[in-house]
Amino acid sequence: MLYIVDANKHGVEHVSFNAAMLQALIGAARERGSGIALFCERTHRDAVLSLLPASAGIEWHGIPVVTGFDRTFARKFGVELCVVWKLMFRAKRAGADLLLLSVFPNVLACVLLLKRLFRGVRLHVILHGELESLVIEEKRPIWREGFWVRLALLRLFDGKWPTLYVLGQGIRSRLIQRFPEAPQLQQVRVMEHPYMFAENAVRPAPVRGNVKLRVGFVGIGRVVKGIGSFFQLAHSLSDRVSSGELQFEVIGGIEKSYPYDPHGPVRVLADQPGGLSVEKFRDSIATLDCAVFLFQTDYMFTASGSVFDVLDAGVAILSLENRYLRDLARDDTERGMTFFPDVQGIEREIRRRLDSGLSFPRHTYPKIKWNHSAGTQVAVAAEIFQ
Repeated sequence: MLYIVDANKHGVEHVSFNAAMLQALIGAARERGSGIALFCERTHRDAVLSLLPASAGIEWHGIPVVTGFDRTFARKFGVELCVVWKLMFRAKRAGADLLLLSVFPNVLACVLLLKRLFRGVRLHVILHGELESLVIEEKRPIWREGFWVRLALLRLFDGKWPTLYVLGQGIRSRLIQRFPEAPQLQQVRVMEHPYMFAENAVRPAPVRGNVKLRVGFVGIGRVVKGIGSFFQLAHSLSDRVSSGELQFEVIGGIEKSYPYDPHGPVRVLADQPGGLSVEKFRDSIATLDCAVFLFQTDYMFTASGSVFDVLDAGVAILSLENRYLRDLARDDTERGMTFFPDVQGIEREIRRRLDSGLSFPRHTYPKIKWNHSAGTQVAVAAEIFQ
């Protein structure tokens, strides 16, 4: 029996990733005659079901989850720690394996502190964006995730338990190179970020009257993801917005800590983070001519799920230099991804296209999609069931 758990995410958070992982795991379980039980919050299960109707047959257990959009550190920590510990004991009693699809960093550190108690449980943990805080100086105080990630991975993890996964070979290589003093990191395993790509790979953008280009920020508007730079870009092109040639949209809500003018040059499609349904989110991306990625950190160790949402729709990508996106671009045979040293470079490119009447073509991104389809994760799913 495999317990699949996400005690960290709520609603549509990580839904594309979790649905793709479930698709691979369902196939592996079916081949081996194994059972699966899914533990997650109800609205998250509903979001997964909308993408993966086959998951309706999985045994499901509702658990409390504190959303990451509206939380205090202590409450998030306490609720998730209680849930994970209870499930660890439950797995131990039942002889089940346990997979954490994501985990709050301080919860992982606490699990590792009690590894002698839980070593009998085969535990698998997938690491996500929390890895980036390893190299961000301001995130090292005890109340920030950087402290807990460093404690968990650089001091408590022994390379043997639990089995840790990162989302890309490039991420693993950079992690090992950046921390040579932590040889246990060489035992971290790799899976490429899975995604359930649509069968109709490219959807044409609709006719929009006088609008020549629609530029989007895809996902939750966070400061660390460059929402401030996106508003800066829109203001620098406000003359073209006012003329009706250009539109800027945030396909999702904006984190509460970022103030913005709802009457400014940017249209925000949701009144709160994660406020769009999966269907509305994907349909809105398909109306874009291009998506911009303006991450304020280099994404040395972070895979971006929102990038795959854009790739799925066949939309062109304009990005600041970013190591993870460069990993993906090695397989971009159509050159749908373009990189710039600064936001001003992206502004110039948008102006150039407006002035010349040159639109952004649609792309199929075939090699990237092949390497990251849920089907390619079968080997990893089979390993989890060993």
